[in-house]
Amino acid sequence: MYALFLVLNDLEKLDEVMESLYALELGATAMDSLGMSAILHNSPLNPHKIENDIISNSTPQSKTLVSIINDEKKVDEAITQLNSLLKIDDEPGTAFLFVLPVLRTSGGVIDKDIL
Repeated sequence: MYALFLVLNDLEKLDEVMESLYALELGATAMDSLGMSAILHNSPLNPHKIENDIISNSTPQSKTLVSIINDEKKVDEAITQLNSLLKIDDEPGTAFLFVLPVLRTSGGVIDKDIL
């Protein structure tokens, strides 16, 4: 089993990402997340800090998606699909994707027959 993580910075693509995973018969959970850029955005250490109150009060946000996938072939399909959709390697900053092994799960809806 594997956990596919996708940190999505281009929130306009969220629906397309979820639909593409659903088309592969995969589920995912999306969580609000903030990276270091959000912390440094309003920091006095940021040399590009914008003093405009409206802009400086807005915080860059992202969504982190997690999908638990039983089959390595499905992981490969998901990565191919997400790379095609988001152009992760060609457009830096759009998203960040990584996969980790999952040793054990409890609860949730995981198809244990595949294991």
